[in-house]
Amino acid sequence: MKGIQASVISMAIIIAVAVISVDSTLCATDLPSTTPPHAGVESGFCETASLGKPQLTPDYDPHGDKLLVWTRYGWENNDWQPTFRESYEYDGERMRRRTVEHWADSLFESSHRSTYDYFADGKLWQTNNEQWDSLGWRYTIQSTNTYDEHGRVIELVIHKWSVAGNYWTSSSRVWSFYVDELLAAETTYTSDGWSWFYSDNHQYVYDQSGRMTKCTIQNQGQFPDGWLNFWQLNNDYDPSGRLSESIELYWTDGAWLNSVRSTHEYDMNGNDTLTAVYTWNDNTWDLSDIDTTRFDVGNRIVERISFRTVDSFLKRENYTYNDRGNLVEQVSIYSHNGAPWRNSGRMTYQYETTTAVEENVSPLPTSTALRQNYPNPFNPATDIEYELVTSSEISITVFNMLGQTVKTLETGHVSAGVHSASWDGTDSKGNPVASGVYFYRLTTGSSVIQRKMMLLR
Repeated sequence: MKGIQASVISMAIIIAVAVISVDSTLCATDLPSTTPPHAGVESGFCETASLGKPQLTPDYDPHGDKLLVWTRYGWENNDWQPTFRESYEYDGERMRRRTVEHWADSLFESSHRSTYDYFADGKLWQTNNEQWDSLGWRYTIQSTNTYDEHGRVIELVIHKWSVAGNYWTSSSRVWSFYVDELLAAETTYTSDGWSWFYSDNHQYVYDQSGRMTKCTIQNQGQFPDGWLNFWQLNNDYDPSGRLSESIELYWTDGAWLNSVRSTHEYDMNGNDTLTAVYTWNDNTWDLSDIDTTRFDVGNRIVERISFRTVDSFLKRENYTYNDRGNLVEQVSIYSHNGAPWRNSGRMTYQYETTTAVEENVSPLPTSTALRQNYPNPFNPATDIEYELVTSSEISITVFNMLGQTVKTLETGHVSAGVHSASWDGTDSKGNPVASGVYFYRLTTGSSVIQRKMMLLR
């Protein structure tokens, strides 16, 4: 095992040196997530390096600037040609609409859009998806969230629009179950419009620190005799709590068989600098992909080099930021089987720049509010400002992406006014937590408000 790992590191270094010696345009083909900031939504997921390696998100900036438009380009006729773009509309801090347009005949033409509605406490209630045709916008899919008293999603219902009947018809729904504040299972049902049928089931297992160690997917829809195993993910962590290895397995002939394995290595700041992916072949793990990532002093990704062994496909990605720390451009180049470098893809990002608000406009807040933490992303600590219109019993708690409580920052009776709490990136036992996205929640006697923040070590 040590010999294999050493070979991976050596190969990654050789690839990195070879690529860095090439004077060429850089960048990234991995699209950043364009999922809107759904405050209060903590849904389950099976995290694996090979399926979802760490990536930037459009709202990655230190000042709370809002992403307005990101545009993708392809290399054609020796120039960058637009292919499609996404634009975003906001109502205060919350995203209200996401619109996708495709490039055709030298113009951007509307394709589809999503509109988001929220509860009074800021949690996402409903998403309506529409598609553009010659007659205008037409409904396609609608999703609705239901929460428990702790602000966790317990039901997600999907409806499809019936064009013939001009009404919404049930399609599927997901029930989420929690044990000790951890997501324990998710069960999916499908509908024929009249009745609900079991579809699949996700089960989660955690270690003593609340890190997910196993996710098992079982399938029901095509089997008449109950749940049958289908897919499984096993995660291992290093002594610092960072994901070190993931193994995917498939249920075949009554046994779990290896499929894909991913390993990670980190720098002293906790950044994932080397990811190696293996496939199971003839009872051994064969190296299939290597990703090496370089970060700047602010722990922002500036370059990623990817190598696929099966066809010697080499990709180089570069990330560029403006003076406010916002990601403004990604460009990618690639080489196949040693061929000359070629341009691949380019993305550009435009933001709405926030400005400082004048102080002392009002002696006391007019409403309860939870501000965006600053700095964000942060390392090693960040400040969280909140406002209370009246004195109240409050708590400020940090959660991870799985809905686990990481640490309670403040609790007790607090007077009306502007207050601040801080988080040093540790859990309730004082242990440093891994880099990633976290949620912080303000709970008062009359409201629950939640926001997202990013820790980069």
